[in-house]
Amino acid sequence: MVKRKILWLVTGLLRHCCSRLSATCPPSTDLFNHRKRTGASRGIGAAIARHLAAQGFAVLINYKTKDDEADAVASDILRTGGRAVSFKADMSSDDNAKALVDFAIDKFGRLDVLVNNAGLAVGRSLVEIDADHVNTQIALNIAGVLFASKHATLAFGDAGGAIINISSIQGVSPIPGGAVYCATKAAVNAITVSLAAELGPRKIRVNAVAPGLIMTEKMRAMVPEDAKQEIMKDTPLGRLGTPEEIPIGFERDLRHFAVIGPACGNTLGAFG
Repeated sequence: MVKRKILWLVTGLLRHCCSRLSATCPPSTDLFNHRKRTGASRGIGAAIARHLAAQGFAVLINYKTKDDEADAVASDILRTGGRAVSFKADMSSDDNAKALVDFAIDKFGRLDVLVNNAGLAVGRSLVEIDADHVNTQIALNIAGVLFASKHATLAFGDAGGAIINISSIQGVSPIPGGAVYCATKAAVNAITVSLAAELGPRKIRVNAVAPGLIMTEKMRAMVPEDAKQEIMKDTPLGRLGTPEEIPIGFERDLRHFAVIGPACGNTLGAFG
């Protein structure tokens, strides 16, 4: 009998820049000229939800503000024979993270996989940085990962589970104007390694995917064409990534969850 798999999908985050973990970005703050936050209702989040639903996962789509778009993604999945439902929660809140996990258990009976895809990217030069700029990104990008992982870990059964953190290439290849955001993504990479070591004995694997610049609809409109061309020069395939390619990055980890595998504590670069 095929084991039923429940995927808890949190919110999406637009990614920026570069190719591999060792790549560098153009010395520009163009990619940080706007406040960037998206949900699982579009972009990377929606692509992950649709892909994993097609693989047989029941999907819980978390959103904070875009309820109509989240519901639309869930409806699309239902129309194609999948299982999906949306739920509103602010992942920077410990109580909200617990409520989301509780809802997943009530709705589907179990939780097998957590994808920490919630995040916020706001760019500022050093002299423009204030407490709110720092605290809001830390609250969601770092604390949110810890809160969600904590409650998912408490909900995983004896068979264990899998936690997949969506990091960013900028966690290892920072760019000007993004000091705080880049620091939070470096923290996500460190959290991934730490939790992998801590939770491994409980059969819970923790890995991360670090996308480069992904051409979501919003990013396509925001990033100047000359910036896109500069970034593509530094990518091995000479092109930019697409949202649909991101879930392919952790396909192997999900297959291992369904069978068995030791992979944990890794950060996989996803690039064009």
